[in-house]
Amino acid sequence: MSEGAIHLRISEDLMDLVDQARITGKHRSRADLARSALRQYLDLEQDPDSGQISKPMKTRLDRLDRQLVQMQVNQSTLMILVAQMIGELFQTVTGKEDLNAALAVKEAFDTAQQQHDNIQGRSQEIVAQMIQQARQQAAQKTKPPTETG
Repeated sequence: MSEGAIHLRISEDLMDLVDQARITGKHRSRADLARSALRQYLDLEQDPDSGQISKPMKTRLDRLDRQLVQMQVNQSTLMILVAQMIGELFQTVTGKEDLNAALAVKEAFDTAQQQHDNIQGRSQEIVAQMIQQARQQAAQKTKPPTETG
């Protein structure tokens, strides 16, 4: 694979911004920064009609999905623990075992499962909306300008 070269002229103001970004960032040179910026731009500009999400957006969505699952697990665990503590507290106060404690644990679990399903459905809706917005933006970019007047 041969490497190509791109030569371009930019304003002094833009060059100053490039140098500031290079110095404060992780880029060793202007060319390194330019390659990185071009790669990021091209990753974000995938064809929205293909239904694909850009790599950076997919990475973010995957990370958020993992965090969401972990939060759901934590929520379910907390609900079950609270229900068990209420059952033990009832038994300590009344001196009687109560079937309601077991029912409370089951209800807490069922509620957590229902919330998980609701959140999962909502996250799928959000992804679908993001894809639709990307398609609309792409359509607006390719739409010829209208004449006024």
